[in-house]
Amino acid sequence: MSKMETTKTIKLALNNIVITLIDPDKNIEGAWQGGSMESDIKETCPYCNDIDCEMNCEKFEEHCTDRDIDCFNKKKEERVEFMTHRGAAEAIESLILSHAVAGIDVESPAYIEGIETSLNAVTNNL
Repeated sequence: MSKMETTKTIKLALNNIVITLIDPDKNIEGAWQGGSMESDIKETCPYCNDIDCEMNCEKFEEHCTDRDIDCFNKKKEERVEFMTHRGAAEAIESLILSHAVAGIDVESPAYIEGIETSLNAVTNNL
């Protein structure tokens, strides 16, 4: 990396993860002062296909009437499961980004295998 370079982009062949690191840390070799990340780790809302939707969109809510308690309870369970998975996915994304900012080699095969294992555990256990 040249002294003039203030950003670094890391693309992982896992869930379309793209990490952008900014401003190298002058005090810690290999570390960065911040960054951002995009990925396909989080699920999109299956009703509106919006990645930012927390399954509270009109399309989600239009499937039940106020009097259909069974439908309402199933939708509530579905949303709880969706949001639980969303929280776990966001935690994994935060961990990956914080490791990259700290200078950990997130491109190493062992690191990627660890992330794959974590993602499988989230999918299978939540």
